[in-house]
Amino acid sequence: MPKTGANVAIRAVAGLLALYALTMVILATVTIVSVLATGEAWFPYPREFMLTLVGLVALQGAVWMGTFIGRLFYKGGSL
Repeated sequence: MPKTGANVAIRAVAGLLALYALTMVILATVTIVSVLATGEAWFPYPREFMLTLVGLVALQGAVWMGTFIGRLFYKGGSL
Protein backbone atom coordinates (compact mmCIF):
# COMPACT_ATOMS: atom_id res chain seq x y z
CA MET A 1 0.00 0.00 0.00
CA PRO A 2 1.51 3.35 -0.97
CA LYS A 3 2.24 5.87 1.77
CA THR A 4 -0.34 8.46 0.85
CA GLY A 5 -1.22 11.32 3.15
CA ALA A 6 -4.48 9.64 4.17
CA ASN A 7 -2.66 6.40 4.90
CA VAL A 8 -0.15 8.13 7.15
CA ALA A 9 -2.96 10.02 8.90
CA ILE A 10 -4.88 6.80 9.55
CA ARG A 11 -1.78 5.15 11.00
CA ALA A 12 -1.13 8.19 13.19
CA VAL A 13 -4.69 8.20 14.51
CA ALA A 14 -4.55 4.44 15.12
CA GLY A 15 -1.29 4.90 17.02
CA LEU A 16 -2.79 7.66 19.17
CA LEU A 17 -5.87 5.53 19.89
CA ALA A 18 -3.64 2.63 20.90
CA LEU A 19 -1.64 4.92 23.19
CA TYR A 20 -4.88 6.23 24.72
CA ALA A 21 -6.16 2.68 25.16
CA LEU A 22 -2.93 1.61 26.83
CA THR A 23 -3.16 4.59 29.19
CA MET A 24 -6.76 3.68 30.06
CA VAL A 25 -5.81 0.06 30.74
CA ILE A 26 -2.98 1.19 33.03
CA LEU A 27 -5.30 3.64 34.82
CA ALA A 28 -7.95 0.95 35.20
CA THR A 29 -5.40 -1.53 36.56
CA VAL A 30 -4.07 0.95 39.10
CA THR A 31 -7.60 1.83 40.21
CA ILE A 32 -8.64 -1.82 40.54
CA VAL A 33 -5.54 -2.59 42.60
CA SER A 34 -6.22 0.48 44.75
CA VAL A 35 -9.83 -0.54 45.35
CA LEU A 36 -8.93 -4.13 46.14
CA ALA A 37 -6.01 -3.22 48.40
CA THR A 38 -7.58 -0.42 50.42
CA GLY A 39 -11.30 -0.92 49.92
CA GLU A 40 -11.51 2.62 48.59
CA ALA A 41 -10.87 4.13 45.22
CA TRP A 42 -8.71 7.21 44.95
CA PHE A 43 -11.75 9.02 43.55
CA PRO A 44 -14.56 10.39 45.74
CA TYR A 45 -17.22 8.03 44.30
CA PRO A 46 -18.91 4.93 45.69
CA ARG A 47 -16.97 1.70 45.24
CA GLU A 48 -19.61 0.03 43.04
CA PHE A 49 -19.70 3.00 40.68
CA MET A 50 -15.92 3.04 40.38
CA LEU A 51 -15.67 -0.71 39.77
CA THR A 52 -18.31 -0.47 37.04
CA LEU A 53 -16.61 2.53 35.45
CA VAL A 54 -13.16 0.95 35.64
CA GLY A 55 -14.49 -2.28 34.18
CA LEU A 56 -16.02 -0.44 31.23
CA VAL A 57 -12.85 1.58 30.64
CA ALA A 58 -10.69 -1.54 30.83
CA LEU A 59 -12.99 -3.34 28.38
CA GLN A 60 -12.87 -0.36 26.00
CA GLY A 61 -9.08 -0.22 26.24
CA ALA A 62 -8.73 -3.96 25.70
CA VAL A 63 -10.97 -3.86 22.61
CA TRP A 64 -9.04 -0.92 21.14
CA MET A 65 -5.66 -2.51 21.84
CA GLY A 66 -6.80 -5.85 20.44
CA THR A 67 -8.15 -4.17 17.33
CA PHE A 68 -4.96 -2.17 16.81
CA ILE A 69 -2.65 -5.14 17.36
CA GLY A 70 -4.79 -7.36 15.16
CA ARG A 71 -4.78 -4.81 12.36
CA LEU A 72 -1.06 -4.22 12.76
CA PHE A 73 -0.18 -7.86 12.17
CA TYR A 74 -2.90 -8.66 9.65
CA LYS A 75 -1.50 -9.17 6.13
CA GLY A 76 2.02 -8.06 6.89
CA GLY A 77 1.32 -5.02 9.00
CA SER A 78 -0.98 -2.99 6.78
CA LEU A 79 -3.44 -0.92 8.77
